[in-house]
Amino acid sequence: MPALTFSKWSPGGNTTLLFPDVGQRPAEQARLAGLALDAAILGGEQAGFVNLPQGKLRMAGGEFCVNASRAVGALLAYTAQERKPRSGSA
Repeated sequence: MPALTFSKWSPGGNTTLLFPDVGQRPAEQARLAGLALDAAILGGEQAGFVNLPQGKLRMAGGEFCVNASRAVGALLAYTAQERKPRSGSA
């Protein structure tokens, strides 16, 4: 299995793996998700592919998923917070 960047979220139920969408075809996304969801690999109940700059999510199975949508919202908020300059106290 290739090395992939991912994050693992559990926003209120189904544990969701999020991978960056780097232009894979849906069939390839589904294959990678199937491998990654194996409990011996990463585990989880569902997987999605995210394009953060465009705010897009595509679930590996092509379905709509509320928990994954919540996870992407949290990921967007987290990455926006990380990009903010940090102020230090003098």
